[in-house]
Amino acid sequence: MCRDTPWSIILARSEFAESIVNEMSHAGLLVTEPVSFEDVVRSQRSNLTSKKYRQRRRMAVCRATGMALPKWDVELPEGTTSYLHEIKVLMSKRLSRTPAVRWLKKVAGRG
Repeated sequence: MCRDTPWSIILARSEFAESIVNEMSHAGLLVTEPVSFEDVVRSQRSNLTSKKYRQRRRMAVCRATGMALPKWDVELPEGTTSYLHEIKVLMSKRLSRTPAVRWLKKVAGRG
């Protein structure tokens, strides 16, 4: 895998998605290379663990705002992220779904 330029791993999870990736590659819009299972795991390691460690604080913020949450049957580890970070994430997700923000994105040509 070429590591001296920016890169991303794309997983095509269906034949349709795979056909799109192949078409983009054949059109020269995308460079494809095979990657190993280990490369995929390594590329996602921080994403996989950060969600687990952030979940406890995320749930506390959701409870404080009155959001309904499912019951969990596993003990969550104590995370190191701040409550402020989780509030920002929650607000950005909630606000991005409002009609006003969707309209602003459309007007700005981003949605």
